[in-house]
Amino acid sequence: MSRAWRFLVDQWLEWPRVDYLLSLPGLLILLIPGVGKTASDLTLAVATVAGVLLGMTGVIITIYQAGEGPRMRALRSLAGGTTRRNWIAILAGDIIVCFGSLLALASSDAAPTLAVGGCGYAVGLLTWRTTRMVWIVHSYLALADLDSLDKSGGLTVRDDLQQR
Repeated sequence: MSRAWRFLVDQWLEWPRVDYLLSLPGLLILLIPGVGKTASDLTLAVATVAGVLLGMTGVIITIYQAGEGPRMRALRSLAGGTTRRNWIAILAGDIIVCFGSLLALASSDAAPTLAVGGCGYAVGLLTWRTTRMVWIVHSYLALADLDSLDKSGGLTVRDDLQQR
């Protein structure tokens, strides 16, 4: 990975609020002809996906907090502020998408264009926050594998699961 790309990713991880701006292209959904006719189905689907991701986020945070290896403990103590900001941003983003989609669902009959626009923005926000979550989980798994490698003398978490 180039240094410039790594710098951009580090800045993105450091400033979760940027996701609100990066989600604006989701409003382009309004350009699709006839999308207003499916506003209620679309908003309900987005709210459902956000709810599922919200549940997954809670499970992942619990697993992260339960990590006992030296690298996971170091991550929690050294990068605690950044990690906390990212997890709160992911949780808040999922909650915003859920409530926003449900509000759009309630207004889909009266103002379908507004509902679809809100849903498009919610999809954009959900996409960025999910990308953030996958990036962080990937980092956690890499650390957990290294910690497992130290304990087992050669097996990683994935190798251990495959042997069972």
